[in-house]
Amino acid sequence: MVLSRAQVAEYEEVIIEGFKKDSFVVAISGTISAVIEKQMAIIINKYEGTISNLTQELTNVKAENKSLLRECNERIDGLEQYIRRNNLRFFGVEEKDKEDVEAVVEGLISNKLGININQNYIELCHRIGPKVNNKCRPIIVKFFSRKYKAEVFRHKTKLKGTKILIGEDLTKIRAAAVKSLISKHGHNKIWTSNGDIFFGSMAAVVRRLTIVVRGR
Repeated sequence: MVLSRAQVAEYEEVIIEGFKKDSFVVAISGTISAVIEKQMAIIINKYEGTISNLTQELTNVKAENKSLLRECNERIDGLEQYIRRNNLRFFGVEEKDKEDVEAVVEGLISNKLGININQNYIELCHRIGPKVNNKCRPIIVKFFSRKYKAEVFRHKTKLKGTKILIGEDLTKIRAAAVKSLISKHGHNKIWTSNGDIFFGSMAAVVRRLTIVVRGR
């Protein structure tokens, strides 16, 4: 249907007159607002769902990364402890100027622990940490084999009553864990074997502790 010019002019006049009435404007505005709100609600719901999905995905990725980081740190700690498998630390051994540390340790092992050693027993031996007056720095000893290390560690009880202590060469994380556990439960209930930490007594292990490595 094609409108004539007169009809178009008539419709235009009706529309113009309608916009002059407040009730008409209110009605039109309400209709337009309702349409806009409906469309906005559809858009908002769509993007809220998208944002929710992305937020959940991000949460999952963070959790996965945290788990991977923990696993990675545990493996690094395990490898570091494995590298130290032949090491022991000696505490409380008197320190002298120009001393032959290896000879001192060899004499201690031979005379105090009653173990016959030879030149192939100790791979390296030295004090660790900065020198401090009136304090004996710990000595780290690396044995040529785990067998030698285990033999010395097994005889450490012969040093009871002296100021000398022998402990395993633990990673920073495990050493901190041992220190924390000893402060809570005492020396008699915490002990180590091949880098593993145990809670109990020397006679009967109550339960084995798992080191928890936290991501930084």
